[in-house]
Amino acid sequence: MIDHSTGLQLSDAEKRLLDKTPDADRESRLQALMDKLASEQNNATPLDNALTALEIAGLLLDLDRKADAWQYARPAIEDLIAQQAFEDAALACQYTYLADQDDAIAAIGQAAWLSVTYPVDPHLTANILSHIIDETPDESDGGRFFSSVSFYYEHVVSGVFTCVLLDLRCFG
Repeated sequence: MIDHSTGLQLSDAEKRLLDKTPDADRESRLQALMDKLASEQNNATPLDNALTALEIAGLLLDLDRKADAWQYARPAIEDLIAQQAFEDAALACQYTYLADQDDAIAAIGQAAWLSVTYPVDPHLTANILSHIIDETPDESDGGRFFSSVSFYYEHVVSGVFTCVLLDLRCFG
């Protein structure tokens, strides 16, 4: 699936976020996940709890309940990183950014760092980098740089040949 507003290929998690499920179905799924999280809080692994919280955050974003989504996405980041679920941690950072709270810019920066440092779906990486491009002033070189990196991930890393990750630290 392609996001026609940006022309970027979507990751599986982003496809689920953009599906056309009716709100009533999302609400019922949301309630079931919240019940599951409450009942399993003491019995489930930290990873299972974090993944459930991440799914809840995605549904809350679908329902445009950004502040509520932040309350689930933001705390999940540390647990996901601790469990070395780096792709899910990057997605949690992206959800924190999309929740549009005070730490949104820091969250998308963390998402970018995770997505270029660890094995993360290249389509998710490109979409995370596109958020940085959107936040970068038009007259700066940063937008052009991240646009190039995003193109690299979208077309080279996700293509037939997997290339060595670009080391962003070499750029000042």
